[in-house]
Amino acid sequence: MEGQTIVCGQHGERQATFVCQHLLDGSRKGWTTVDSGDTDRPDAICAACDAAWRQAGDAWTDEVAAQVRVRVVCAECYDGLRTRHELI
Repeated sequence: MEGQTIVCGQHGERQATFVCQHLLDGSRKGWTTVDSGDTDRPDAICAACDAAWRQAGDAWTDEVAAQVRVRVVCAECYDGLRTRHELI
């Protein structure tokens, strides 16, 4: 979705990005990126979603989709979420 924008209630019109539902709350849940064609802000999932995806053989199954529940956030929200969840 690189190049497409959304209107964020906090930041206004920004680049659209994708994260798993679990990254919207809390902190330090892990941050794994998935090759999505967006080199600046690839799709991101938490450690639990990454484990579910790997257990499914890196296949996007219905079970994995239900676990991840992809959410769209703006680029600035994405950057803030990455800071909150990276385990470095």
